Amino acid sequence: MPAIVNPEELPSHGLDQKRKTLPISRQFLMELSSVVARCVDIDELLANASKAPSVMLDGYDYKPVSRRCRIAVSMDNAFGLLFQDNLSYLRFYGADIVPFSPLADVGLPKGVGGIYLTGGFLTEYSDDLMKNASMIRTIRAFQDEGGAIYAEGSSCAYLCKEFRNTDGRTFSAGLGIIPATAEKGDAELRYFRGSLMEESILGSGDLAIHGITNGDWAIKNPERMIRCLRMTREGVGTMLEGFSPSGQVFGTFSFLHWGTNPLVAKNMVEASSVIQFRYS
Repeated sequence: MPAIVNPEELPSHGLDQKRKTLPISRQFLMELSSVVARCVDIDELLANASKAPSVMLDGYDYKPVSRRCRIAVSMDNAFGLLFQDNLSYLRFYGADIVPFSPLADVGLPKGVGGIYLTGGFLTEYSDDLMKNASMIRTIRAFQDEGGAIYAEGSSCAYLCKEFRNTDGRTFSAGLGIIPATAEKGDAELRYFRGSLMEESILGSGDLAIHGITNGDWAIKNPERMIRCLRMTREGVGTMLEGFSPSGQVFGTFSFLHWGTNPLVAKNMVEASSVIQFRYS
């Protein structure tokens, strides 16, 4: 099992959601996909690959661990900020981690039971994200089927019905899973102590959890929903966060370090074991 983290030694890992340039546009990737579809016989390629002899390794007796579920984790230029320790805990409790791109993929990986939407650079890539209509439909269908969704940092704003930049004028439609508007503001990095108060995919019963928040997003015009996380920040006081519009969804603008309470990762794996998503 990965080492349990002392909250006093939490690293920031440069959790900064400032602008990042996309070296390869989504349009290029879509055009490349079309070229491959026209020019490459995928079935023949797979058939030829299946004829390749097995690679034998002497003295290698590793046996794969049985996986309880598959969890899709966003990994591209728009989303990719997280504590890597969190993925180690998910694997320890039986999750198969499957990277995917909300920017370029047409849908979620097959057979997943959970989605981990990482932090990132939402406002810079909002146009590309919202053009990917097939991904939006797939995530919404996944939520409708009861799949577990955990979103942190900017991806929590992505879950909202709309989000806007600091100028207050740039609106973009979000996924609509969290019934609220997310508004970007000034960032100030702070550590916090927290506890999970209400039942959610991360657990309940006043489970302690610690993390980092830079306060660059806030909820505006929220409709009624449960807030599961009590956060205590030095010099600021206590606030309620952890937005949970349904039992299988948890969104936070902060970054929780699951090493401060590994039971959170265990609960996420259990929540992700409810379904195996097959939407197409």
